[in-house]
Amino acid sequence: MRQGFAYTLAVVGVVAAVAVIALNDAPSSQQLMFRDTNSNDIDFQHYIATFGKAYESNGEYEMRLQQYKSNMALINDHNANNGASFHLKPNKFADMTPAEYK
Repeated sequence: MRQGFAYTLAVVGVVAAVAVIALNDAPSSQQLMFRDTNSNDIDFQHYIATFGKAYESNGEYEMRLQQYKSNMALINDHNANNGASFHLKPNKFADMTPAEYK
């Protein structure tokens, strides 16, 4: 019985130590990056989630966001043309430059 109690106490101790380490490694509220969001950013976040995109840095994220906005403007312009025989929609290439997906 005493050995079972010692084992339980050891497990609780390990769990507590892991929790303390995890909390110390978690980013503080001062380290989090806050962004102003607008409908383009929300659309881009949906695009990222839909196609499973991930970017290495804030700089790459910003570049991809701008490219996405540019490509979406082209898509919307095309779709606004009533004489078009087809409609475009974003796909996994919507954050790429034309040179990247050729």
